[in-house]
Amino acid sequence: NNPTDVAAGAVVVQRGIAVTDQLHSISSGIAGEWATAHDALANVVAQVNRAATDLADVNAKISSGLVAGLPVNELEDQRDLLTRKLARRVGGVASVGQDGQASVSVNGVALVTGTNPQSFSLAGAGTLSAAAGNPPKVMWGTTVVPVESGSAAGYLAVLGGDLPTMSAQLDAVATGLRDMVNTVHQTGFQADGSPAGAFFAGSDAATLTVVPTDPSQLAVTAVAGTVDGSVAQRIADLSDERLQQTTLGTTGPSAQWRTMTTMLGVKVQSLKNAGVVQDSVVAAAEAAVQTDAGVNLDEEMTNLLQYQRSYQAAARVVSTVDDILDTLINHTGIG
Repeated sequence: NNPTDVAAGAVVVQRGIAVTDQLHSISSGIAGEWATAHDALANVVAQVNRAATDLADVNAKISSGLVAGLPVNELEDQRDLLTRKLARRVGGVASVGQDGQASVSVNGVALVTGTNPQSFSLAGAGTLSAAAGNPPKVMWGTTVVPVESGSAAGYLAVLGGDLPTMSAQLDAVATGLRDMVNTVHQTGFQADGSPAGAFFAGSDAATLTVVPTDPSQLAVTAVAGTVDGSVAQRIADLSDERLQQTTLGTTGPSAQWRTMTTMLGVKVQSLKNAGVVQDSVVAAAEAAVQTDAGVNLDEEMTNLLQYQRSYQAAARVVSTVDDILDTLINHTGIG
């Protein structure tokens, strides 16, 4: 409405900067989450290697103890704890041989065989920008370990799929906004009659910037030498998603943003529901383990009463025999 108003032009520039700052913040947040998850996965791999080495040591002690005829109950408890730790980390499946030693494999890749542990490593992209083409992966030498469960699988899914996808969607919103506004802005002229350039520059959400640094650099008219504000009106009309699609020839940034946020909400809710189900499964499995390996107080109390009654009965038998002998010896003259 007031294309020559310097204050109004300054507001346009600042609003554009506010949009780019918000996109920078979201992009930085996604990249930060990716880096945090990558560090967590590296820590999981280190824990797996440590647990595999510890399990191999415990296996050796169990074997030596059985050969020497020594009790190995405590060692077997340590063995079971370590195999469960590996299951939680990488979905390892354990099998215990007749010698009491546990072997663990991850989808066919041996991690621990008796007293021989193997080491896993983390390979692939070290940054979010490279994750789409070279996602992080757990390796055994030059072989990719197909981790499908455990905390490592969760981190791998986030690092190789969820966060790169979200980052790509955000970049699409940023580049769509850039191309849409620039397409209209570059058709106009500045107040001095010079052709207007791009309003936005940058290749993605992290690098998107506002080109004009002064209101005088804004396109204020469609025809050089006149001032009518028509270009500004056309840019304002881009809030209509139909005009966005017409200008770009494809889905506009508003629809892309809505799709991104909707998919994120659905994904989070789905994962929460799956988490509740898995928590129930884990709780049931833990209860079964405790029932099998732990101490049942009711059962132990019943056994204690049984042993106590058996002792009392035995003591009663001894007392009866003593009374019989006393009668035979002292009251019948047998001696």
